[in-house]
Amino acid sequence: MAAAHRSCFFYGTLIDPDVRAAVLGRLGDRAPAIPDTLAGWQAVGVRGRVYPVIVPAPSESVTGIRVTFAAAAARRAMDRLVAFEGAEYSLRTVRLVSGEDAFVFTGSAVCRPDGRPWSFADWRRRHKRGFLAGMRPGRPV
Repeated sequence: MAAAHRSCFFYGTLIDPDVRAAVLGRLGDRAPAIPDTLAGWQAVGVRGRVYPVIVPAPSESVTGIRVTFAAAAARRAMDRLVAFEGAEYSLRTVRLVSGEDAFVFTGSAVCRPDGRPWSFADWRRRHKRGFLAGMRPGRPV
């Protein structure tokens, strides 16, 4: 039996509603963003990039949002997210502090974490405008 919904945990640029809208379009319109936490991981920068990746860190946790897509939109939403995240990321399932299971993008073999803590507030203040300008409408980069 197919799942009624599919949840994703976002910890980086996809926390921002403007980035989510650029990536998901109308698929995200009915997908509520619920604050949640992933224990045992830390968000760090990626070398040469303005966005993060999460790395295992037993005594740390990552705050973000859980977005749940209805079954009808889940496949298309996941396809868009995979295209947006690209080869630097791999998809895995995690259990969040809320007890919910969710998909999350972690670093792939080609991702190069820099080890420095990443801040969403700092990204929003310093990089959001340029990041959004670099995205092509209807086709994330």
